[in-house]
Amino acid sequence: MCSSDLLLEISSKCGAELHQILQGKANPLKLLFPPASESEWSVERFYSRAPDLLACNRNLEKVVGAFSYGSGSDSTPVQILEIGAGTGSATAHLLAALQSRGQPFTLTYTDISRVFFKDAREKLRTGPNVEFKVLDIEKDPLAQSFTPASFDVVLGSNVVHATKNVRNTLLNVKAVLRPGGYLLLCEYVTHVMPLDIVFGCLGGWWAFKGNDPYREKHAIMTPHTWSHVLQTSGFDQVHIIGFPVAVIVARLQGGEGGGRLASRAVITPPPAKATAPKREWEPRFQSKEVRASLLRLLVRVTGLEEGDVDEEREFGELGLDSLMLTAMAEALADEFGLHEIGRAHV
Repeated sequence: MCSSDLLLEISSKCGAELHQILQGKANPLKLLFPPASESEWSVERFYSRAPDLLACNRNLEKVVGAFSYGSGSDSTPVQILEIGAGTGSATAHLLAALQSRGQPFTLTYTDISRVFFKDAREKLRTGPNVEFKVLDIEKDPLAQSFTPASFDVVLGSNVVHATKNVRNTLLNVKAVLRPGGYLLLCEYVTHVMPLDIVFGCLGGWWAFKGNDPYREKHAIMTPHTWSHVLQTSGFDQVHIIGFPVAVIVARLQGGEGGGRLASRAVITPPPAKATAPKREWEPRFQSKEVRASLLRLLVRVTGLEEGDVDEEREFGELGLDSLMLTAMAEALADEFGLHEIGRAHV
């Protein structure tokens, strides 16, 4: 079945059991993470097959592939920490990017529990350069036997939103990340209603309630909020790539003036966006009112902040998928009275 059917099936199953879950009579973990032999539908399959997440993981591969890892004579492995690694869906793409370019690396694969480690070892076919350790990133990692400033890269896929306080989580990440090192996050950056039904069954989805000034109503943060919280938490060079699931790239400040990281020049960030080839003709709306209406509709349909919309970019570059384009066509037809020519032509 296609991935949209997968999300529909999972949300339908959760919706049917919601009354039991809310009363504490059903275990949502058993519902969302059933044994492979018992169900074709699970969150693990959703993470590995959903189009939005696949697009994000492919963007992750491109970002990792675009990095510059030291000089040609430097064979020191890049030290990578993955937090909340879970089922390893993002890990597989990270390893593919590193292995394709022959980059030496070590990966410390962590989660709050060991429950995923056995399956992850089998799925990823890891070697001696991959270590599995328990880590609760909401707590001080130095008190959990991790060494300060010991990693060049920290990766987290769909995990930081499930912590109580994003800033505190970022401070814990900073404790183990070398100055000048990079944080890579894969996160939804807009609300997707079926996900509320699915992940709303889990306590982590609501962990932010009363604990995080950046999130008063919802676990998911917009690109604008992500950029703000990162830049006010000691990170710079923030890039947010993709929509509705984005790769968020941020560099920990420091490391410019000598020292181990500067001498190795571990990572050079990719460009913020690719430059699209120029068309032979460049249509432009002359009416400020029309342009304002289009911007308002785009913000309403996508959930983007107005400040995140670049008028020079294609819809695809803004992360609009086929469903969003259909919704945009409907909104345009309603706004400008285009029903008589048919929405298919909008």
